[in-house]
Amino acid sequence: MAIPKEIDLKKLNRWGRMRLNFLKENKEEDYQIMYLQGKLMDHLLSKEKEIEDFITREEVKMMETWGLTEELKEEDYLKYLRLKKNMDMTLQEIGEREIILI
Repeated sequence: MAIPKEIDLKKLNRWGRMRLNFLKENKEEDYQIMYLQGKLMDHLLSKEKEIEDFITREEVKMMETWGLTEELKEEDYLKYLRLKKNMDMTLQEIGEREIILI
């Protein structure tokens, strides 16, 4: 039997840590299997990349839908910032729900 890879928390961002906690608390069997097979760290890094790619890809689509244009940015910068922050939080929430917490 191979020795499981160590989990290096320094290499994980907030998404990897969130996924790790989710697995420990909600999918203990999956967590243990991946850990014992030495696949847990790769899984966590994969989930990080998946959510970052999702956010990057969807941000472009959502900016247009939400009306976040250069014109708005020039006309009413504070409104633009409020909408952008709201959109970013929405994207993170969707990514968390659809990728990390499943």
